[in-house]
Amino acid sequence: TYKVKVGEKIAPGDLICDIETDKATIGWESQDEGYVAAIAVPEGSQDVPVGKPVLVLVEEQGSLGAFSDYKPSDAPAAAPSSSSPAPAAAAAPAAPAAPATNYPAHNLLSMPALSPTMTAGNIATYKVKVG
Repeated sequence: TYKVKVGEKIAPGDLICDIETDKATIGWESQDEGYVAAIAVPEGSQDVPVGKPVLVLVEEQGSLGAFSDYKPSDAPAAAPSSSSPAPAAAAAPAAPAAPATNYPAHNLLSMPALSPTMTAGNIATYKVKVG
């Protein structure tokens, strides 16, 4: 289950969700600080490709309302960005995304590669909640 919800502030080290790979279930920790603006991939999703946007973060709490009707298809098709999971797995930090469809500045957190051979993972349980 998600442990944070849309509108909640998260900080580096906060657990976002558990990701199942072909070898293990690993907790994905945030490397960024911000407010959860949208959850783009539902809990229980299978075979989520590495690099697919999973979560939207904004720096300003006042920007949350702009994402109330956010749909993953609204996200720009940009290079993948993600927060690192547990310290043992390396992933690139989230990069600010160019606003799509009049969205304020935001970061897209994408499915991280938790191993050198990982191409997709399953969102087992979110540690963040919607609403």
